[in-house]
Amino acid sequence: MITAATTPPATRKPALYNLATGRSAATPLVEIAPGQWVAGDIHPDDVPRWGLVRMMRQIDGRYLPVLKQHSQYVRMSHDLPELLGLKGLSPKTLYRIIAAGFVASSRPAPNVILVDLLSLTEHVEAARDPEFWTESRRRRWSDAIAEIH
Repeated sequence: MITAATTPPATRKPALYNLATGRSAATPLVEIAPGQWVAGDIHPDDVPRWGLVRMMRQIDGRYLPVLKQHSQYVRMSHDLPELLGLKGLSPKTLYRIIAAGFVASSRPAPNVILVDLLSLTEHVEAARDPEFWTESRRRRWSDAIAEIH
């Protein structure tokens, strides 16, 4: 399991450490929320060995396994960040990112939040930029946290 260190000083990234193997991981970090660092890429050790595929027949009669893709929307759950490979991201922080409008979602029923995976991926990619968390974005983040409480 890969986890990020506790909240680091704003001037530097924390070291990433693989708790399962006890060794440093070379995975780059992303500041997904102010002061919240997560692994930006899936570490090779975390890539699943198995996947669901659909067998597509080719013109020459051979079959090619094609990985089945998930829906663009997934239900928010306490283990969603870990299932998505975002080790170190808490469900609470993901909820705050959604509440601040950085990640799109919908609420089709009471107590049901559907997270837009495309929007989440775009946020992680945008947050790779060290200049992403501008003062206005930090203010938007703080305002969302204040509204939640």
